[in-house]
Amino acid sequence: MSRALDNANNVETAFAIGIDSSTFYYDTSLPVSAITYPSGDTNSPPTLQGTSSDPAPGEISYVGVRIWRTGNEYYDESQGLWVLNVSYWNTATLSASATAWWWRGSIWNNEVEYEVNRRAQDNAGNWEAAFTTFT
Repeated sequence: MSRALDNANNVETAFAIGIDSSTFYYDTSLPVSAITYPSGDTNSPPTLQGTSSDPAPGEISYVGVRIWRTGNEYYDESQGLWVLNVSYWNTATLSASATAWWWRGSIWNNEVEYEVNRRAQDNAGNWEAAFTTFT
């Protein structure tokens, strides 16, 4: 809560919540996320799926997915291209409660090895401490 004081030492007397105040959370906890599907080799084009969480009062605001394939290429969804030697993080879709995420793309080729990484960020800007890899 705050009150104003002008140069003539007049103190603000009217106070309106939401106008003369500000509410915020101080959050230093780190979010976590996981890849839950696929959990191994698959014979159909996968929709990448996972979970995410952040200790209260934190809330997940972003989960990124990095997709690598044989030949040292990374997928960049903003261009719709596989790019050589340049890493890209693609934005996953979050569930309404931000406890689940998924990423869809028609990018998979038969008999190609892929590696998928994921990382989460919360509303306070805290990044997950480390990201995991799934091959």
